[in-house]
Amino acid sequence: MEITQQYKPTLNSLLSVIGGLVFIYLSIVVTGLGAAIAIPESILNPMATFSLTVALSVVDLITIGIPLAICFVMYAWLLKSFLKTTNYYLVAAPYVMFLLFSFLEPGFSSNYSVYYVAQVIAKNLPLLVCVYLLGKASNNKSAA
Repeated sequence: MEITQQYKPTLNSLLSVIGGLVFIYLSIVVTGLGAAIAIPESILNPMATFSLTVALSVVDLITIGIPLAICFVMYAWLLKSFLKTTNYYLVAAPYVMFLLFSFLEPGFSSNYSVYYVAQVIAKNLPLLVCVYLLGKASNNKSAA
């Protein structure tokens, strides 16, 4: 019984990382559904006159970034209901590693690197902000 209690934080950390691996699959589905949304030309043209990169980044923010952040918050709430202690940073760690791996794609090293970085930021910034806020709130609760 003492061994189980001694390694309980390690087990919770492992379950948080496994939950993060499941979130990767969930994020692929959300990204695919968001990418399949057709945006009318009448909406894109006014923004494209300013900058095509900004226009497409705003579209990615609305169709992929915000739904992905909402999905993470709902998934974190679901994990919190099953696990007593959930480390949100460990839940997001596999996704961040998956994100860093995407920088090895050929699109990043080509002439479109500014466009590619703008797309990555638009898709992932809301999610990373949610992870930070959830992790900070969780740390404040555990410290109190």
